[in-house]
Amino acid sequence: MARWGTYSPQRLPSCGRPASGSGVAAATAVAAPPSVGIHLAAAASPAAPRLLSARRRPPCYPFPDTGSPPPNAGLLPRLLQHTPAAPAALPPYMMSRRTFSALPPAPPAPAPPAAAAAAAAVAAAAAAAPSRRQMSVQPEAAVYSGPSARTPSRVTLRTIRKKYESGEPLTMVTAYDYPSAVHVEAAGIDILLVGDSVAMVVHGHDTTLPIRMDEMIAHCKAVARGARRAFLVGDLPFGCYETDSRDAVRSAVRMLKEGGMDAVKLEGGSPARVEAARAIVETGVAVMGHVGLTPQSVSVIGGFRPQAQAADEALRVLDQAQALQAAGCFALVLECIPGPIAAAITSALSIPTIGIGAGGECSGQVLVYHDLLGMMSHPHHAKVTPKFCKQYARVGDIIGAALQQYRREVEERTFPGPRYSPYVISNSEVELLAGALRSRGLEAAADAAVEEAHKAALARAEAKAGSAAGPAGQQRPAGSGGGSGGGGSA
Repeated sequence: MARWGTYSPQRLPSCGRPASGSGVAAATAVAAPPSVGIHLAAAASPAAPRLLSARRRPPCYPFPDTGSPPPNAGLLPRLLQHTPAAPAALPPYMMSRRTFSALPPAPPAPAPPAAAAAAAAVAAAAAAAPSRRQMSVQPEAAVYSGPSARTPSRVTLRTIRKKYESGEPLTMVTAYDYPSAVHVEAAGIDILLVGDSVAMVVHGHDTTLPIRMDEMIAHCKAVARGARRAFLVGDLPFGCYETDSRDAVRSAVRMLKEGGMDAVKLEGGSPARVEAARAIVETGVAVMGHVGLTPQSVSVIGGFRPQAQAADEALRVLDQAQALQAAGCFALVLECIPGPIAAAITSALSIPTIGIGAGGECSGQVLVYHDLLGMMSHPHHAKVTPKFCKQYARVGDIIGAALQQYRREVEERTFPGPRYSPYVISNSEVELLAGALRSRGLEAAADAAVEEAHKAALARAEAKAGSAAGPAGQQRPAGSGGGSGGGGSA
């Protein structure tokens, strides 16, 4: 007596294994669907009762061999009559494994001319483009994929290092808001420093000490929105990293995550500052050092005075610079020290030095945005530009003259004038408005609206006649209505 689950090749034609006997030959000769015809045709063999009984259960678990006729044997003729005669046209999901192995593949249907042309174009484009295998051997700029850079030519630490190694000077300028960042960016400056000098040139303090971390982050955010290419460095303000290295790391992380900076700068070369720089670098944040005149130590050094003017002081500054380099700083700012001392420090280090009032032998230079443009001066300098700063423009004078002219034109009622009053209203709408105002008893308001509309129309007519007369300086034809009343000043 057969048991449940007994394996028998003759009873399991649908399991994809070869079956013995005439049933297989009969099955391959019947033109029936692959999923139905093979098994139904095999039912005509002596093993049909067993096969049909087996189809009532999962194919690998046949019924016991009872010898009774199958209950569905009468359905066989009718099913064979309605069986389609095109097994190759059946969808793939109706084909069994045996059908796939026994039937030849159907020839592909001819594609329309338009589809064939489109397929040919796609194939040509794919052949011209590099394959995945070809792209896999091309060198990559980064190990991991991620957000795209602000611009393809964005300045990074690698850029700074390459320029330093090639002997090309580095340029750095301070910026404190969106407009200044846009100006510095357009000029092609390498490094943009959001310095704590913002406390003096923007907030009006006498020193850099009052600026707070939250205020610095606000300035950094504005600068990061305006600069897309330059390398951004944020100054750690006084009081945010002096306690211990944990405060320094916390402040540096905030400067990058909240302020959008690429690196941070800290002042001083004392052992505590060196340890803070080392801790920040080990956290994964790039650090720029600062030795020489450190404005955050103004209460200790007795004012904004030049440093390293004696041999022992110069050696002390050199030791601080070397310690900061050993801590992992990628660059150093040398402020207000003699040129020979800066040259010696630059020669002794293997990282770039950025000078400000430190001579021309540094690896690069930095100036305050407001100073080099002549916009204003530090309060502690009694309204004069620092001695080490060259004014490349006197923007402050231009700003002052422009503001005075604006005040004068407003007082003389020559501004805005028709040129800077671009919004018009038709005469019919003015009359409707005047009627509505008079109905409310506002006679003066109605007269003012009508008079202003009349003046604006005359001014536009004069301006149109003046523009039709030709370039400025040409003699206008008589009767042209020329005059200077409608143009306004630029």
